[in-house]
Amino acid sequence: MIEHTIIFTGPLRSGKTSAIASVSDIPVVSTQEVTSDLVLDLGFGITQDKSATLVMDYGCMNLGGEERIHLFATPGDERFDFMWDALTEGAIGVVILLDNSRRSPLKEMDFFLNAFGTLVEKRRAVLGINRMEEHPIPTLRTYQERAGLLEVQVPIFELDPRQPKDVRTALRALLYSQDPGLVQSPV
Repeated sequence: MIEHTIIFTGPLRSGKTSAIASVSDIPVVSTQEVTSDLVLDLGFGITQDKSATLVMDYGCMNLGGEERIHLFATPGDERFDFMWDALTEGAIGVVILLDNSRRSPLKEMDFFLNAFGTLVEKRRAVLGINRMEEHPIPTLRTYQERAGLLEVQVPIFELDPRQPKDVRTALRALLYSQDPGLVQSPV
């Protein structure tokens, strides 16, 4: 059996659980809980009494034959960042999801590109921007320019995490960035 791991990360309620659920071949093992206290979300906004992933979520995609991809969602709350390193150990890549309706999505992008810098530097990352249809600013071009200023080269997509096609496109881009010789990806 050939097994790979891909991580989904981003701030609270950016769509990580939904993205995994949209492409997983098994029911997602979810650790969502209703928080009963105020949660400081990476300093970008305070969230209160809402459902959020507090530990991690897990799903799996079977690629056919003896190959599969394990999908893990990190907790979005920085107080659980100690888990990020453990989850990314051995991962082939990371999908960073951002919510364009939030107050500071560009700062959140900076934060997560830095937090997952090892994978980003190895071109093992993609960014998916959610809720752009309702909140078109910042634009994809703004994200691309900001990434360029940070000297980061990652594919950036508008992505609805509920749509399997969108999530699969991001996963294909992630795999292609690692091996541009791929002709066809089973994802």
